[in-house]
Amino acid sequence: MTKIFKSTLFLLSLLCLTLVTFSTTAKASSVSPTSAVTPNSKITVRFNLNYKTSAKYDDILVTTGKKYGKLPKPTRKGYTFQGWYTSAKKGTKIKSATLVTSLENHTLYAHWKAKNYKVKLNANGGKVSKSSYKVTYASTYGKLATPTKKGYTFLGWYTKKNGGTRILSTSKVKITKTTTLYAHWDYLYPKIVLKDYSMTQSQYNAFPYVQTQAAYQKVMLGNSSYSLARSGCLTCNIALIMAYNGTNTLPKELAQNTRLYTSGGLLIWGSLPNTWAQEYYSGTVALNRLYTLLSKGKMASVCLKNSSGGMHWVTVYGYSGGKSISADKFLIFDPGKYSNKTLQDVINQKGNITRIVYIK
Repeated sequence: MTKIFKSTLFLLSLLCLTLVTFSTTAKASSVSPTSAVTPNSKITVRFNLNYKTSAKYDDILVTTGKKYGKLPKPTRKGYTFQGWYTSAKKGTKIKSATLVTSLENHTLYAHWKAKNYKVKLNANGGKVSKSSYKVTYASTYGKLATPTKKGYTFLGWYTKKNGGTRILSTSKVKITKTTTLYAHWDYLYPKIVLKDYSMTQSQYNAFPYVQTQAAYQKVMLGNSSYSLARSGCLTCNIALIMAYNGTNTLPKELAQNTRLYTSGGLLIWGSLPNTWAQEYYSGTVALNRLYTLLSKGKMASVCLKNSSGGMHWVTVYGYSGGKSISADKFLIFDPGKYSNKTLQDVINQKGNITRIVYIK
């Protein structure tokens, strides 16, 4: 009897344990996981315009396994929208008909391409070898053709025929339509006067040199009837550079100091100690320095010296262009000889470069 009771008790215990286990398993299997994403789930897509802007687009909900559907079409000044991509750079392009394969929320990035615009060059009375260019928005203009106009020096390309903003090779392109740039000019030989200065005929005749440039016959000394032509070559060039920089009334010391063509140079011109820079360069180094000065909009007077010690000064005011810097591409004004047009012309006759003088 005892054995039967123990066996029955064991079977009842086993049955209870089985029922409890079954109940627990059933409850566990009825709970669905909340973190897993399955096909046909809704996920969020965000949009990044991929450049510095505060503008934003609203997120959208898409269904995994379905098409993305209608996507926004952003605009940006100077750029063409190329589409939405999975990465800021490169990545896969996503279109409205693209199937959503991602099971997670994600961001799409706008890709852009800068537009090209046409720039027309108006020589404004001069001549230019190339009249139009294509430029790319937000890039630099690069090198533009240098125009020519007889009796004038080229001041640069500007956004307006009169006034406007000067456009350099390093200027950023901000135009969004076909635009015209205008050449600005100044007289190569501007009219200038010397402040509070007059001279007698004997003083005028005492000037040791007479410059052959006819233009200097029109540059009068103060209120006198005498021109700057009967003066040293450096005096003439300094007057030209000062006038080019907007100083049409010059100090009387400029004409008084007839020794400016001598080896003393600017060292004896003590009235303007902080205005002028004098540098000692020669050869290729001098040419590179002149190119740098011109690129900064500075005219420079150059001293050339021959083997016997004779010196002559000319003004370098322009560069005709080219990949390699050479003396025959520097445009000059030579107060002593009108036929000399380039720095190489003077080097052939006078010798080598020894000094460069310019306004700081």
